[in-house]
Amino acid sequence: MKTLLVTPKNATEFRLIVDALDKLGIHPCVLSDDEKEDIVSALMMREGERNEGKALVRKLNEEYN
Repeated sequence: MKTLLVTPKNATEFRLIVDALDKLGIHPCVLSDDEKEDIVSALMMREGERNEGKALVRKLNEEYN
């Protein structure tokens, strides 16, 4: 199943969205600031690993070409 992330502009909009989801029978999962920071950190680490991997491949290509 896909995930939908929504960032409301204010508390009123937040309440409206949560109430609408409840009426549809969908349980919203509200993330704390710490949880959001953890997700961002994980994404940054994953991107860093990709960039390091690309740099290593580039270096190896330069050395062997």
